[in-house]
Amino acid sequence: SIPELLFLKNLTVLDLSYNSLDGEIPPALTNLIQLESLIISHNNIQGSILQNLVFMKSLTLLDLSANKISGTLPLSQTNFPSLILLDISDNLLSGSLKPLSVGNHAQLTTIYLRNNSISGKIPPELGYLPFLTTLDLSYNNLTGTVPLSIQNVYNLNLSFNNLKGPIPHGFNGSELIGNKGVCRDDFYYIDKYQFKRCSAQDNKVRQMDLFISM
Repeated sequence: SIPELLFLKNLTVLDLSYNSLDGEIPPALTNLIQLESLIISHNNIQGSILQNLVFMKSLTLLDLSANKISGTLPLSQTNFPSLILLDISDNLLSGSLKPLSVGNHAQLTTIYLRNNSISGKIPPELGYLPFLTTLDLSYNNLTGTVPLSIQNVYNLNLSFNNLKGPIPHGFNGSELIGNKGVCRDDFYYIDKYQFKRCSAQDNKVRQMDLFISM
């Protein structure tokens, strides 16, 4: 399990990746308030993500990828004003992505949440993060249509979910492969990525989602 590190209160970097650590994230870890980089990837850590992580406001990098972390992602309740990279991919996260406060996560450039069991719709607020350049939500159970707000994210991967409706203009299609419910009217992309042709019902779904998000 992760050792107690209470006596290292001035620690700024903690990298425990590629070990055989198990158990849960210890609450005492959140006492390391000077910590800037926390990396516990590629272990066997279980349990949920600590709500107490909200107090670790110096974090610029949080990497919990490739573990067995379950439960929901409490981004809507966290305040990471300095966080630049968040990676919780290849875990067992479930539940929906709640809308997050842009002001509390304003420095985020990179979010990796691929290969979990996250469901529900993609929060449009993700597209309002001013410095976000990479968003990987692939291999989850996300539903609904693609929010227009994320079209300017440079490295975007929403593949292999359960998204539906017309692919918005500005998307080339490669970021949405494996979503059987999405559609496009451009024959080039229909042929290249095997998307279906949009129907009147598909366009109605898009209009309804746009109306609800206003």
